[in-house]
Amino acid sequence: SKGYPKVLEMAKLEKERVAIGGEKRFHFDFAGKFFEESDREFFERYIKENQLEEFITYHGVVEGQDKRNLLKRGDIFILLTNYP
Repeated sequence: SKGYPKVLEMAKLEKERVAIGGEKRFHFDFAGKFFEESDREFFERYIKENQLEEFITYHGVVEGQDKRNLLKRGDIFILLTNYP
């Protein structure tokens, strides 16, 4: 299973750090397909409820040169998984 909820929590922590006077250091770019509609709904609801729009961009499925460009722009790549 995918570990994106933990990355969403990291974005929330970044927002909280900025709110207490820290400088914004991270923006979280998400790419890929949601295999279950409930996962996409959770993802979108979490962003909205926590007002993370300034900290998160969802690109959808990214392929080819667009994928390479997205990976090149990033400083950190995170691919968390949770296996039962």
